[in-house]
Amino acid sequence: MTNQADITRAAALLIKEHGEDAWLEAISKSTDLKDGGDKAGSQLWARIAETIAKMTDEEPADGRPN
Repeated sequence: MTNQADITRAAALLIKEHGEDAWLEAISKSTDLKDGGDKAGSQLWARIAETIAKMTDEEPADGRPN
Protein backbone atom coordinates (compact mmCIF):
# COMPACT_ATOMS: atom_id res chain seq x y z
CA MET A 1 0.00 0.00 0.00
CA THR A 2 1.38 3.37 -1.00
CA ASN A 3 0.94 6.12 1.55
CA GLN A 4 -0.38 9.61 0.79
CA ALA A 5 3.06 11.19 1.20
CA ASP A 6 4.37 9.01 -1.65
CA ILE A 7 1.31 9.89 -3.77
CA THR A 8 1.88 13.59 -3.14
CA ARG A 9 5.57 13.34 -4.06
CA ALA A 10 4.70 11.53 -7.29
CA ALA A 11 2.05 14.15 -8.10
CA ALA A 12 4.49 16.99 -7.46
CA LEU A 13 7.07 15.35 -9.71
CA LEU A 14 4.56 14.97 -12.52
CA ILE A 15 3.50 18.61 -12.15
CA LYS A 16 7.15 19.68 -12.32
CA GLU A 17 7.83 17.52 -15.40
CA HIS A 18 4.56 17.99 -17.30
CA GLY A 19 3.08 21.24 -16.00
CA GLU A 20 -0.59 21.62 -16.86
CA ASP A 21 -0.55 18.24 -18.63
CA ALA A 22 0.35 16.36 -15.44
CA TRP A 23 -3.21 15.29 -14.73
CA LEU A 24 -3.61 13.95 -18.27
CA GLU A 25 -0.34 12.02 -17.97
CA ALA A 26 -1.49 10.36 -14.75
CA ILE A 27 -4.92 9.50 -16.16
CA SER A 28 -3.32 8.10 -19.30
CA LYS A 29 -1.06 5.86 -17.23
CA SER A 30 -4.02 4.76 -15.11
CA THR A 31 -6.05 3.89 -18.20
CA ASP A 32 -3.18 2.00 -19.82
CA LEU A 33 -2.68 -0.09 -16.69
CA LYS A 34 -6.41 -0.75 -16.37
CA ASP A 35 -6.56 -1.85 -20.01
CA GLY A 36 -3.61 -4.14 -19.33
CA GLY A 37 -5.37 -5.78 -16.40
CA ASP A 38 -3.35 -4.11 -13.61
CA LYS A 39 -6.16 -2.95 -11.35
CA ALA A 40 -3.91 -2.00 -8.42
CA GLY A 41 -1.57 0.00 -10.64
CA SER A 42 -4.50 1.73 -12.29
CA GLN A 43 -5.97 2.69 -8.92
CA LEU A 44 -2.62 4.03 -7.75
CA TRP A 45 -2.29 6.28 -10.81
CA ALA A 46 -5.91 7.40 -10.41
CA ARG A 47 -5.02 8.48 -6.84
CA ILE A 48 -2.03 10.38 -8.20
CA ALA A 49 -4.28 12.09 -10.77
CA GLU A 50 -6.76 13.01 -8.03
CA THR A 51 -3.95 14.51 -5.96
CA ILE A 52 -2.69 16.49 -8.97
CA ALA A 53 -6.19 17.86 -9.47
CA LYS A 54 -6.33 18.96 -5.84
CA MET A 55 -2.84 20.48 -5.96
CA THR A 56 -3.60 22.44 -9.12
CA ASP A 57 -7.23 23.24 -8.31
CA GLU A 58 -8.34 21.53 -11.50
CA GLU A 59 -11.64 19.75 -11.86
CA PRO A 60 -11.12 16.14 -12.93
CA ALA A 61 -12.92 15.25 -16.14
CA ASP A 62 -15.78 12.78 -16.11
CA GLY A 63 -14.92 9.21 -16.94
CA ARG A 64 -11.94 8.81 -14.65
CA PRO A 65 -10.80 5.20 -14.32
CA ASN A 66 -11.95 3.51 -11.13
